[in-house]
Amino acid sequence: MSVPFHDPAARVADRAAEWEEALRRCVRELEWVRPSTSVARFEEELAAHCGVRHAIATSSGSSALLLLLAALGVGPGTEVVTVSQTFAVTVATIKLLGATPVLVDVERDAYTMDPLLALAAVGPRTRAVVPVHLYGRPMDVSRLGSPDVPVVEEACQSVGACLRGAPVGSLGTAAAMSFGREKAVAGLGEGGAVTTNDDELAVRLRRLNGHGWDGRAHLSVGTNLRMDALAAAVLRVELTHAESDLAARRAVADRYTAALSRLGVVRNPVVSPGDRHGLFVYAIEVPDRAAFCAELTRRGVGHRLHYEHPVHGWPAYQDLAGSLPVTEEIASRVLSLPLRPTLTSLEIDEVVEAVTAAHDLARA
Repeated sequence: MSVPFHDPAARVADRAAEWEEALRRCVRELEWVRPSTSVARFEEELAAHCGVRHAIATSSGSSALLLLLAALGVGPGTEVVTVSQTFAVTVATIKLLGATPVLVDVERDAYTMDPLLALAAVGPRTRAVVPVHLYGRPMDVSRLGSPDVPVVEEACQSVGACLRGAPVGSLGTAAAMSFGREKAVAGLGEGGAVTTNDDELAVRLRRLNGHGWDGRAHLSVGTNLRMDALAAAVLRVELTHAESDLAARRAVADRYTAALSRLGVVRNPVVSPGDRHGLFVYAIEVPDRAAFCAELTRRGVGHRLHYEHPVHGWPAYQDLAGSLPVTEEIASRVLSLPLRPTLTSLEIDEVVEAVTAAHDLARA
């Protein structure tokens, strides 16, 4: 039995009628050629979902992070403290703005930024600290505690996660989110957003994302990284299902944890009592990853490496290499199992059986 890591056809089938109606409404009302009601309403609904005053919709999670860091003044001569256990765009965005990424290690059990190392890395040129809520696990950004430096949540994998009841997206100065095709809340192609409670920052973000135009004049240099109406229309539908989808992924994760904990491979998704994991992926750690993945492939069980290397392990970022032993250990051992709301009980059993067999072969 084949178990794909992603199954977009199943996801679309569940929502086809709702998607079609949302898209038809956009076309009927000509939203694709004039200021979009769908975008404005999506921003309002996302802000309410995240418990913040402002959401600024963007074309992708990458553009959300780029826009946000630019609005905070990140540029040549500045530094941004972040991690290497993440997707490359977290670091790429900093470099694209001409700033210097300062990479710090992560905490072993959490996979997220070590706050003590982050605070030690803050210097006079630091313009922002960017913790990553990796795999949907919320980092306690209050532990970063530097009032003079904005904390930017890299929340591209964690829509729906909460820390002590507070939604991710409301924990720092601002957050960048992604709604790309493989995210837990995914729309039609790409999509992203910035969330914040900072009124002044929200004004800067909207102006920057609108060519620097304030309605009367171009007051600053700007660009267009805006979300289109069709993407927003579909994402409004998906947002109404976000909680039920998360509950379905949690049920799958609970099945995995119950069945696999005895193997000693489960390290994530562990969260503290009172917190909620966003469950972008279900990550496990294995000692011989290549052999383990080969056995899963042989059995038709889809899996992914999030991530094959830490960012500083790729050719484009080797100038940033430093001492990040915890990051490098995790990156060499971790892999992700299928975690879709549409997974059937038989598919879950097949994944568990394949992981168990791969584990037993590794021990033989």
